[in-house]
Amino acid sequence: MFLLKRKILIPIILFLLLLFAAWRGGILDFSKGLDEDKFVKVYAELSLVQEQYRSQPSQLSLEKKKIFEKYKVNEKELLAFVKDTKKDGGKWVGIWEKVIRRLRELQKEEYTK
Repeated sequence: MFLLKRKILIPIILFLLLLFAAWRGGILDFSKGLDEDKFVKVYAELSLVQEQYRSQPSQLSLEKKKIFEKYKVNEKELLAFVKDTKKDGGKWVGIWEKVIRRLRELQKEEYTK
């Protein structure tokens, strides 16, 4: 009886350890993706650095990477959010209003520094 339990328990424990290791290593992602508020923040900041560093491609690339790291997202997730949200045209109006509002906030912060 003990041997049978052990034969079953060991593979289950190994599977759980592998699953945990894959999750911690970034291979598995159990998050629900990019939410609207995070998209607004990322998109607004990307827009500003795009404008600011348009003539400096290497610096632009570095700044974009910093933004993605700051919000723990990547370009693939950003594009997936856009693709998913395109299905609901009415939702875009609200998102773009938030993006514009966030851009104004960021510009105001930049001017008051």
